[in-house]
Amino acid sequence: MVELLQPESQPLGWRQYLDARQIIEEVQRRSRTDSQRYEGTLEVADSKRRVSTKRWTFERRGSFGESKSLLRFTEPPEVKGIALLIHNHPDRASDQWMWRPAIERDQRIAWRRRDDDLVRVSDVRMPQGGRCEFRLRAPIAKDAACRWADYLKGCAEVLLAEGVALRGCDLALRGDVPLGSGLSSSAALEVATILALLSAAGTTLPGETIARLGQRAENRYVGTNCGILDQLSSACCREGAASLMDCRATTLTPVPLPPGCSIVIADTGKRRGLVDSAYNERRRQCEAGAKALGVSHLRDVTLHGLWAAARDGRLDAAALRRCQHVVAENDRTVVAAACLRAGDAVALGG
Repeated sequence: MVELLQPESQPLGWRQYLDARQIIEEVQRRSRTDSQRYEGTLEVADSKRRVSTKRWTFERRGSFGESKSLLRFTEPPEVKGIALLIHNHPDRASDQWMWRPAIERDQRIAWRRRDDDLVRVSDVRMPQGGRCEFRLRAPIAKDAACRWADYLKGCAEVLLAEGVALRGCDLALRGDVPLGSGLSSSAALEVATILALLSAAGTTLPGETIARLGQRAENRYVGTNCGILDQLSSACCREGAASLMDCRATTLTPVPLPPGCSIVIADTGKRRGLVDSAYNERRRQCEAGAKALGVSHLRDVTLHGLWAAARDGRLDAAALRRCQHVVAENDRTVVAAACLRAGDAVALGG
């Protein structure tokens, strides 16, 4: 169950009068405002009707396409304090630079080769004893009673489609990545499964390729149309380092943190008023700016190039402001990585 807590300005009991469609419309309406804050509660019931509860807060400043958001878990203790900071740009997300932190959680799989084509899986965390099996030389079918195994089956299927000569094996799963908590447990499982299947087959693949295959398994077999952020982080992140993600090249470059340096997320307490979002207009301005400069995306433009285009009359004042924001933020991310490489925490914070 996900429950949105209504602001105090709403009449008590207002949710009693909304059907599912009206609730979705209300959520979409609020997403177009210039700021937003809500609290969430997620209740998960297992096969024995035992309920676990997770709570979080979400805050957004700025309208869609040009906003900063903070998602922070508050309960239970094992996830309390974990936070995700999102900086949204008006340009296309698939062509931006992103930072991705690693967490001290892992998914492990012990494997043992077999003499046949059977893959036998066990995971004590899952319902009904967490056991399933499938054959590599037969169509790999889904099982409604064992949905969690779709991630493993999907990984086997995409590897076979890539021409990898898989061997039968026994897989025993364990890990401490909280399931269903927004911490990429499915991506961790996909990456670990691919690594185990490759090891049993006596072969390897680069981390970036493993990430793409994990994403493909989730898109095509599991049926979740996810991006590659989680898989690339699980496959390529390094302990003690920030990671510079190039979403165009699908690469993740570890950049060590300076000794004694910690990353702190703080709420300044500054609040902003509610206004209608101008996201579509701003995106059109950015796309027009890129077209005027002869590029497909603004990451290929420099600030000096923008200013020259403005002087030549190719960009109006509004388009210049929008494009300048995107270019400056992309540059700031690359410069931050350079500061980390130089061990200059002061410059990084500046």
